[in-house]
Amino acid sequence: MGSWAHSTIQSILAGLINKEGRFKAPVELSLDVSSIDLSQFGITKKELKPDICLYTKKKRVEKGCDLVMMSEINAIKLRQT
Repeated sequence: MGSWAHSTIQSILAGLINKEGRFKAPVELSLDVSSIDLSQFGITKKELKPDICLYTKKKRVEKGCDLVMMSEINAIKLRQT
């Protein structure tokens, strides 16, 4: 997509989610979907890059390290508080 509006909305949403404090909202994170059969959706890729991901706020990497592709893909149930 890459448009001004798309990019702006993506950054605003990620910022709001991160600011709330319970979650991390990385953008354009590479997800390893090689173990998931997505053919029913017409997807044959082994990697997806969603606009925004939502992860619980826990430490995933050691200081000075980086993840190139995330293999942890879970559904998170959100509840209103």
